[in-house]
Amino acid sequence: MMFITICIPMLSLNKDNLKKVCREYYIRGYSNLKRDDLIEYINRSLMEDEKHEVIKRNEYQIIKKEIDAAFRKVKFQENEKIFSVIVQDKSIKKIETKFKGFNWEIYSQVAINSGNVDDPYRHCDCRIGKNKGFCNHFWIGVIYSLKENYLKASEWTLTALPSDFDQKLSEVKVIKGRKGEKQLVPSSFKKKKLPEPDSKKAKNVTKQWAISSHTDPHKQYTVTLYKNKTWACSCPHWVYRKATCKHIRECQSKQYY
Repeated sequence: MMFITICIPMLSLNKDNLKKVCREYYIRGYSNLKRDDLIEYINRSLMEDEKHEVIKRNEYQIIKKEIDAAFRKVKFQENEKIFSVIVQDKSIKKIETKFKGFNWEIYSQVAINSGNVDDPYRHCDCRIGKNKGFCNHFWIGVIYSLKENYLKASEWTLTALPSDFDQKLSEVKVIKGRKGEKQLVPSSFKKKKLPEPDSKKAKNVTKQWAISSHTDPHKQYTVTLYKNKTWACSCPHWVYRKATCKHIRECQSKQYY
């Protein structure tokens, strides 16, 4: 299915909004269509000037939905997580953000600075991003670029921004991951400190490590090595199965001890 003209921005609207467009322009025969088919049907039914009118009228709502989704990702409120942000080319401020869901991964590349703010480089694996739409993955790149001072918010004039954008931006910070990658997190986020060992076991503990989850970099587990050369971990796999987990294997393979 090809998404052209009106289709790319309309991907951010829900079915009720799309049906409202149909009613406003007296489009018939849409009631039984699925959302994606409805978008294509609207695209075929409207004249070019009507398409631009619809996009202009719904631009703020479309942009706000994707920006809100981006900030929810930063706050760990989405199933899809921000796994890492890597600077690929410092000269043009090009970054690559990796996102991980339950069984999927998405890579998004953004290069935005004061020189190309009118037409920033962007590429994303998601459907909206593939069509050069401003998906929530793109807005994560914008948020990161603003936090790293690649550009100023006042320089962004390509689209309207929600009235609470500056406030939400102030509630975000950039931290450094354990492998040198960057991560966007809420300002209130604090790296987990190693817990104090139980008083009875303290004498038997050789060393402890805080190891980040492989699926959620913002979650950490405590790996413990005891003097009798046995290992333990606070992750569910070890706690409930008492089986060697990947966090323990990571410490063993890298010879942290």
